[in-house]
Amino acid sequence: MARALLLRLVHSLGAPATSSPTTRRAALHQRFLDALELHFRELHRVDDYAGLLGCSVRTLTRAAQDAGHPGAGQVIGVRRLLEARRLLGSARWIARAVAAHLNFPDPAGFGRFFRHHTGLTPAAWAVQAVTAAAPSTTTLTAPPASTTSATPAAGTCASPEAAAFVHALHGCHPNDQTAGWKSTALTAAGSSPTDRSARPAGSRQRSALPGITGWG
Repeated sequence: MARALLLRLVHSLGAPATSSPTTRRAALHQRFLDALELHFRELHRVDDYAGLLGCSVRTLTRAAQDAGHPGAGQVIGVRRLLEARRLLGSARWIARAVAAHLNFPDPAGFGRFFRHHTGLTPAAWAVQAVTAAAPSTTTLTAPPASTTSATPAAGTCASPEAAAFVHALHGCHPNDQTAGWKSTALTAAGSSPTDRSARPAGSRQRSALPGITGWG
């Protein structure tokens, strides 16, 4: 994958310019996403990518905004956050290892970054991710006998227990968040893996990156 992205970047740098500014910005944004996928671990600033792509910070930011994002810096933050959540959740890395992998200056800096975007510490989020991914142990009971001859309408559940079961079958799990990150809608980058009612007392949920709805 990395080889394919690198080849696409090299070819795009030598491609002739198109006539439409909008089309040029769209092409620049795609190159930015390709470069980000290759370098998000070591390059964290917008000017790093602007220099890599041979454009100004303003031009790169405008390209990101045209694609529906608040700015290029927010796109970088989202990619780093998604990787952190993947490693803490499905891979079950400890926060210190994730901080080193993503080249944060220290674990404390990573902790501030993660809590700013999710409202939870890395350790608290990891516990919730593991809990949400665990198989449900709920035991279903038969619904009470109906006193009428009416049958439930198509597509509805006959009892609260059945409704809970359907919800459990179709519930979201935290371990599928990073697959195809550029094409998956991210309406709340800081959402935690479980319902808000399950949060520890005093934790805050923040959607730090509003407006991130697509990836060019």
